[in-house]
Amino acid sequence: MTPTTMDEQIAAVLDAVLDPCSVAAGAPLSLMDMGLVRGWEVGDLGDLTVRLRVTSPLCTMAGHFIEDAQQRLSALAQLRSVEVVVDPALDWSPDRISPKGQKLLDRRRQLAQQRIRGFAAAPSAGP
Repeated sequence: MTPTTMDEQIAAVLDAVLDPCSVAAGAPLSLMDMGLVRGWEVGDLGDLTVRLRVTSPLCTMAGHFIEDAQQRLSALAQLRSVEVVVDPALDWSPDRISPKGQKLLDRRRQLAQQRIRGFAAAPSAGP
């Protein structure tokens, strides 16, 4: 389904921006799936402000996904300007992960457990 409203287009773009830490952990989740998007506002003239949250006050990757989101959102023709900011409220918790994100993480955990069980069951090389 092609997004039609401005909000749907913005959501689709933010759903394509991946959280770098989840990528590094081998379970790529978007900003939307991670629950990192607090919201957005589009002014009458097409000025967009997106508010994000981070998972930790020590997050060093926010700059990466902020820049990625700004670049992708700037490609939307209806927008005159794009500003992506981190909201200083540190209110993220794992329960903010979307149901889709939870399913992806659960699947990743299952695969990891299977590999661990397979490794533990493998015969050891020895004399």
